[in-house]
Amino acid sequence: MDDLSNLNDVLLSPLGLAPLVCAALGVWFFRGRIWTVLRSLRCSTRLYIAALALSSIALAVAFCFLQPKVVPWGGEDRYFPRAMNIIEHGVFGTGMERSALFPPGYSFLLIPLAVVLEGSRWSFFLTNITLLLLSSVIFRRMLILLGVSEGLANLVSLLFCLYPNRLLSTLVPFSDVPFSLFFTLAFTGMLLSQKRGTTLALPALTGALAGAAALVRSIGLLLLVPLVLGFIVSQEFPPKHRWKRTTLMIMVACAVLLPWTVRNYTLFHRLIPISNNGGLNLALGNNPMKPIVGNDYSDTLWKDSSSWERVGGKYWDEAQRDSFFADLGLRFIGENPGTFLVLGIRRVVRAMAADSYSFGQLETYTNARTLIFSMLGERRRDPVVRQPLGALYTVVYHLLFIVNNSLYYFLLFLAFRGSVRTSTHSGFVRMTFLLVVAIVVLTISLTFGVSRFKEPISALLPLVVCMYAIAHKKALPTLEPEDSRGSVDGQRHVSQ
Repeated sequence: MDDLSNLNDVLLSPLGLAPLVCAALGVWFFRGRIWTVLRSLRCSTRLYIAALALSSIALAVAFCFLQPKVVPWGGEDRYFPRAMNIIEHGVFGTGMERSALFPPGYSFLLIPLAVVLEGSRWSFFLTNITLLLLSSVIFRRMLILLGVSEGLANLVSLLFCLYPNRLLSTLVPFSDVPFSLFFTLAFTGMLLSQKRGTTLALPALTGALAGAAALVRSIGLLLLVPLVLGFIVSQEFPPKHRWKRTTLMIMVACAVLLPWTVRNYTLFHRLIPISNNGGLNLALGNNPMKPIVGNDYSDTLWKDSSSWERVGGKYWDEAQRDSFFADLGLRFIGENPGTFLVLGIRRVVRAMAADSYSFGQLETYTNARTLIFSMLGERRRDPVVRQPLGALYTVVYHLLFIVNNSLYYFLLFLAFRGSVRTSTHSGFVRMTFLLVVAIVVLTISLTFGVSRFKEPISALLPLVVCMYAIAHKKALPTLEPEDSRGSVDGQRHVSQ
């Protein structure tokens, strides 16, 4: 089980290689008929609902016995404590000190249930699971409106929800999955807007979801670009109509972001749309320690009075600090371009190598490793009970890991294959998805190679693969009715 702690990359062990082997065998088995097989897959609505219900119950039971190893819940990210601070002091920050060091969206999402449940840890779990289930249901409906059959839409949205890494993330208060849920729905709304161009409600909905995603994670601001491009290049509508829909989407997204941007400007007297951590992240990934992931490079500089003098005084605010660290990061990149290039490639490889960061988060921040023994209570001391149940827990945990990363590699391969080989019917999806990938990869190469930073890509994979499968069907050659009748007549003649 030590192998799984804080997991971010492929394990150099049989366990780590197992998902690669499983995905490769799946690709080899289906080979040329993969798109036909995917289109033929189905899941009944009854099974879809039952799977969502059972998985939610199982997670709730597990959460009853889950305890933090790092206090507060979520460690230094402190999303949950900031939500409680808003309730107690009416301030996003610590105590009465206002802050913009982290994006605000996720903390504000936690407030309603935190108020109702009076700060119970159940407030973040119930918020997470509600967001996941609701997103799955909305995603399913959007797929059906896109022309996906109900059985296939059930299956794709079920995969979107029950993907182990995403499902397990509901047990800890981190913003990565909530961000990817909002952005995936915004991306799907953009695709749906191209199919149903008579209404302006879909561009408005896309803008609202995209703005909400940006408030949860700052990279959402950059990911507005593929959404805007998706509206602009649509070939289904005249240019005037395209620009009208694009403008509406941008205006709604800006309206969502505007109140927080105004708040930050009044606080720091500079334009800060989301948060004050972009420069800090740049310096944490680009400094003399040459890290692949973030490090504590900033700690000593934060306490150094000579550093404060560079920004104009003994005390500096968050915005000044962020600018200071941005300068340090950019200076390192400018002085060491070769090192930056090598580190950037290594970060991207490390982040993309696997998709099981929730396994690592649970190991690092909670007692997930010993959860089964917490459930046993005093009976955990009995070896007759402890040994078989401990072995069962280990097997299930490892199996989830293998299934999760096998799905990740398989979907990643299909998305790559679809981007390269499918017809012009999927060109619109291919262009916008690859732009999302490019932005995420660029962000990772500039900061650090933590696998959770690629969550928008992982969340979009089921949608993109489904769209490629449908486009492949449209691209297949079909016989004209007259040819079909001729062929039938010919067959009858031969049989006679």
